[in-house]
Amino acid sequence: MRFAIIALASVALFFPTFWLFQGVIGPIWGGCIAAVGMYIAFPAVALRAWPTKVRTRSSPVTDALASGNYFPFEKLRLPAGESVLWKASNPTFHRSFDYGMVLTDRALYMYSPFWISLARWRRIPLEQIRSIVFRNSRIAPCLRVRTAKRVQVLRTPYDYADEMDYDRKNLRDAVSQVSAALASAQPSSS
Repeated sequence: MRFAIIALASVALFFPTFWLFQGVIGPIWGGCIAAVGMYIAFPAVALRAWPTKVRTRSSPVTDALASGNYFPFEKLRLPAGESVLWKASNPTFHRSFDYGMVLTDRALYMYSPFWISLARWRRIPLEQIRSIVFRNSRIAPCLRVRTAKRVQVLRTPYDYADEMDYDRKNLRDAVSQVSAALASAQPSSS
């Protein structure tokens, strides 16, 4: 509404400005000055003089990203007493699904929605992790977590090159974060 009123007022002020300058410097220059006033000067002055309302409400998307409560993290339910040390995903607008990784003080959680209806968070306790390795691939880079019983794999989806580079960075960060958590959980030998 503010912009519409300013636009109408600028058009209305064109005519008095033109009539004022027409008698002093002629109709051509008077029209030029009035046009500059209508398109630039009057709106600039009016926008500075008419303050905007400060929005107190943010968007749900901004709130979710700030709180970390966005897909797939809103599906994760941590047991009581576990605290999040690190988490990563790649929330892009063009993917219909996304992977997620969460490291807590007790476990590593991986979410890989290959079939979205069957997708769930996998919990791997830190004491069961024998090794964690990042395997690079042009098509499907992955994180391989070897436990006492099996190897669990988290693959990232094929995407644009820059998105896959971001996924690779997340997987490398996961290896370093989990390795550091495993090293700090090992009893020191003295």
